Amino acid sequence: KKKQELIETRNLADSMMYTVEKMLTDNKDKVGEEDKKILEEKMEAVKKVKEGEDIEAIKTAADALTTEAQRVGAAFYKPADAGAAPDASAESAEAKPEEPKDAEFTDKPKE
Repeated sequence: KKKQELIETRNLADSMMYTVEKMLTDNKDKVGEEDKKILEEKMEAVKKVKEGEDIEAIKTAADALTTEAQRVGAAFYKPADAGAAPDASAESAEAKPEEPKDAEFTDKPKE
């Protein structure tokens, strides 16, 4: 059971590292050098503890990486949210979905 928990924790850490690497690659123009450096340091810390057997150390490092990634991700979406908020509410008021229409149908006889 302990071995399974270790494997699952390592997999979770791997997944988080992949997600952060993808975020950095996809948004390299939005992520500042300082944020990129911090994320890379956190990823390096995860890589180091991931090879060991200490489940709590892996979880702690992965959580630190997750927290930092969320902070960085929120930072580059914040300016877009501020500008888009008024537009989005105006659009939703105008674009009301149509009411569902009742339709009649009959089953075709089986041939």
